Amino acid sequence: MFRFIFLIFLLLTSLFSNEKVTLQLKWFHQFQFAGYYAAKEKGFYNDVGLDVELKQRDLKYNNIQEVIDGKAQYGIADSVLFLYKSKNEPVILLAPIFQHSSNVLISLKNSGINSIYDFDKRNMIFYPNDTDGFSILALLKKFDLKPNLIRKRTKDDYLKLINKDVDISPAYLSNEPFYFKQRNIDINIINPMNYGFDLYGDMLFTNEDEVLNHYDRVNRFKDASLKGWNYALENKEEIIKLIHEKYNSKKSIEHLRYEANVIENLINKNSITLGTIDKGRVKYINELYKEYGLISKTSNIKDFIFKDYNEKYSNLNFTKEEKEFLKNHPVLKVQGMESYAPYNFTEKGKNLGYTVDYFNLFARYLGIDIEFITESWSKHLNKLKTGELDISPHIAMTQERKKFVEYTNINDIDFIPTLVVRRDMNISSLDDLKGKTLAVLKNSFLEKIIRKHFKDIIVIGQNTTAGSLELVSSGKADAVIEDLSSVQYFIKKNWFTNLKTIRISDYSFFKKTPLYIGVSKNSAILKSIIEKVDNIIPIYEKIDLKNKWVGTKTTKMKKFMLNQEEINFLKNKKNLLMCVNPN
Repeated sequence: MFRFIFLIFLLLTSLFSNEKVTLQLKWFHQFQFAGYYAAKEKGFYNDVGLDVELKQRDLKYNNIQEVIDGKAQYGIADSVLFLYKSKNEPVILLAPIFQHSSNVLISLKNSGINSIYDFDKRNMIFYPNDTDGFSILALLKKFDLKPNLIRKRTKDDYLKLINKDVDISPAYLSNEPFYFKQRNIDINIINPMNYGFDLYGDMLFTNEDEVLNHYDRVNRFKDASLKGWNYALENKEEIIKLIHEKYNSKKSIEHLRYEANVIENLINKNSITLGTIDKGRVKYINELYKEYGLISKTSNIKDFIFKDYNEKYSNLNFTKEEKEFLKNHPVLKVQGMESYAPYNFTEKGKNLGYTVDYFNLFARYLGIDIEFITESWSKHLNKLKTGELDISPHIAMTQERKKFVEYTNINDIDFIPTLVVRRDMNISSLDDLKGKTLAVLKNSFLEKIIRKHFKDIIVIGQNTTAGSLELVSSGKADAVIEDLSSVQYFIKKNWFTNLKTIRISDYSFFKKTPLYIGVSKNSAILKSIIEKVDNIIPIYEKIDLKNKWVGTKTTKMKKFMLNQEEINFLKNKKNLLMCVNPN
């Protein structure tokens, strides 16, 4: 009986115990992290079911990498996060705490170094890793400054400046200046913000795994942390005393108070709501880093900001497995073709056509990248079998292909075999081509059918549809057989005004064939992902693409968007009642 009660006790304890998570701090315990101490000690984390470990920085390890690797669920970093995101690292920004960066440079007042223009050939202490001083590097690059960088940092770097061992030192606005103030030593504070580099300071972030698997926990942690910061700023003296007594007794009360006052200005919560993310500013910082060669590409904001990252998938109702697949496949490989105009073709080495535009649109809705693989049809089929190709955007359904292709329900393209002849010729069907010449794409299924079933027709294999049409237009061939949309595209583009099209209706193997978007069975989960995304792409966007490439006569639709609440309302509403004026 006792054993049974004990087991029940253990079960209940595990059911109602708080979730353990770790917040990796970016430095040693100080007021810089006051909001998190407040959230822990005042019970804000506990109130939302969290048991949070506040882990002090170990300089042997990269604090951001600790979160990426899952050794901590949450972390604090400055705008260097943009570098990590540009390298496709799975970091997600939850909230900027400091609206302005605390990273500055300091020099002695009597050194003659009063601005950045005095930096050249001066000795500057710098971080061993570029990532720790990213904003300062951007400043140096922008103004082409060339100080001598001494890449070694210690806690007592300010003493090297006092002893004139170095000329310039990076500093935290809320920390090092206090030491000089204590000693009545005048310094110059050179702030990158005054030179156009107004970057975010400390930002709360997490990794994609945490967002995908514990979305509710992320929200609870973020909200409790912001609550802690509001409390810390409204009760500074209480939190200063707490830090001094429990977290860092080596820092004096006076130093912590100095730090608190500076940090309050950096947070600027009286002007900007705590934790506010300005997307325009995020884009600006991205572009700034790219302009000065610090990152190779800008990040997709929807992949970086927590709210947008979640909303990106919210209307799609992706499963956990689908989200995981997309996380692990930031680039999808799609079949490109040489000469299937107007849908999928290359021109001057560039992939063009309706299909190309559609999948680029698809990628924007999903926040991923598309890579078009342009090879022969047989190689594409082999790569679908092996999983080296993710998507075939227009593939006919056969029993053989079903063994390695998962077909979606999307059929935007039909293959319609069509004859093209000169207008002055008396040809109305394939039977009229006996003893005549027929141009056809080399190695296509149409060539195989013609050679097998129409041995009286002289076949001329061609590499391109445009080349085939040129032969007929100039009288070097009697007819072309190809897809209707393809021949219409090239007739219009190349002004083949002496040509006409003839639909083939008297042979079953030349019937209209629906082409589907298919995926490799190795990536079968893509089927549902593609169908969900296609379902939310507004019809007017697809019509615009068809008008652009196929030249359909459909009237361009007025663009309007419904939000998810409006869509759900219309789905559930059977009848709409409207009042009209009887007069």
